[in-house]
Amino acid sequence: MAFEVEASIDINRPLDEVFEAFCDISALTEWVKSVDEVRNYSGDPVGVGSTWIQVIKFMGKEFEGEVEVTEFEPGQRVAQNFNGVVSGQMAAEFEDLGDAARVHMYFHVEPGGFFGSIAAPLMKSNMNKDVNNDLQRFKALLEG
Repeated sequence: MAFEVEASIDINRPLDEVFEAFCDISALTEWVKSVDEVRNYSGDPVGVGSTWIQVIKFMGKEFEGEVEVTEFEPGQRVAQNFNGVVSGQMAAEFEDLGDAARVHMYFHVEPGGFFGSIAAPLMKSNMNKDVNNDLQRFKALLEG
């Protein structure tokens, strides 16, 4: 059973700085709690077609999945497909607020297999909390 998760945050830094930090794949482990490791990154700069392997912890289990950037509009939007035990899409949109920037993240998640269909409601609840907490860590990292 597929589900969606959305979250937004305002960060008191210029839009270009926020977008650049968001797209720094090597720093994901600093603010995305579930990401334990990023490897096999296809290299900078990030753009359509960039790929990497992400090792994540979700609901106490470790999973490996491939991520590919599918859309990239500097300062405006980045979207990714992710595939593994849990597959789906993530899109992040950025809005210039003058001296600050708004980040809005949207996830469409498709849990795999029999377990995924049963666990989807719990996964959605956990992911909603995790994404909001991740954005708070991202904000703290940038606002220092």
